[in-house]
Amino acid sequence: MSVASCSRGSVVCDTSFGGWGVLFNPTGTAFCYSTGCLLVAHDGKKRLSRFTKNGNLVHEMGEKSSSENGLVYAISVAVTLDGFVAVTDAGDHSLKVYSQAGKCTLIVKKPFLLPWGLAINAENEVIVSDTNANSLVLVAANFSQGGIKKIVNICLYLSQPKEIAVCQANGSVIVVEHLAKDNKNSSSTRIKILNNKMKILKQIDSFSLSFFLPLDVHTSGVAFDQEGNILVADVNNRCVICLNKLEEGNALKYVVASGLSYPVAIAVIEDGSIAVLDSGNHSVLVYSP
Repeated sequence: MSVASCSRGSVVCDTSFGGWGVLFNPTGTAFCYSTGCLLVAHDGKKRLSRFTKNGNLVHEMGEKSSSENGLVYAISVAVTLDGFVAVTDAGDHSLKVYSQAGKCTLIVKKPFLLPWGLAINAENEVIVSDTNANSLVLVAANFSQGGIKKIVNICLYLSQPKEIAVCQANGSVIVVEHLAKDNKNSSSTRIKILNNKMKILKQIDSFSLSFFLPLDVHTSGVAFDQEGNILVADVNNRCVICLNKLEEGNALKYVVASGLSYPVAIAVIEDGSIAVLDSGNHSVLVYSP
């Protein structure tokens, strides 16, 4: 691996929004192509907030509640191809789906032990990482009517999988495993890249990435950009890096090298910009190419 040029260059921050009073301990973000807005999951009274790319708050939904339709502790958020909002709820160990107006249309609790990350594939199915079951689960459903078509374990024997992303072009899946490191309860991370048949194509551990960064890498967010490159958020080095496409080797480059406090998620926007969710200062930073 080398710190060579990635096809995605460094980016410039042109918008920053959120903070206490708007976002509380944000955990996940996703871009909605049907509305052109960013969805953010956080710990506010309403767990989901929708913002324009310029940072204007336009809608909130997902009431903080212990009721079946409410959100207890939202972790990750994704938007289906037909515009529904999927959320993993670690509070009651469920996957929940909402309409754009905020109506809960689907709740899936079995077989999840602790659902965490989620992504949408090209077939408009939800892939969920279950960190306690060490697996990836595929959920196919009619999101508008709430009917489940199938629920299938598609990848087993992972090690505490959390963050995931799906490449819409070829169906490849990135999954981040969180590995116990020592008796002090610290941990390291490992990135696995799977093809659309769930066969492992490559894995990249923190150690190999750390040769080129000041501190050990701890991956906290992943995404595919529009060119198929892999974007990685690293909380230890407070940065976002880009790994070239698989077929082009392992060259990496900083995308965001400074200005982040505790990046936890990445969303790629329609115009090629990227939104980085910074849990350290409770904000979203949008970077244009």
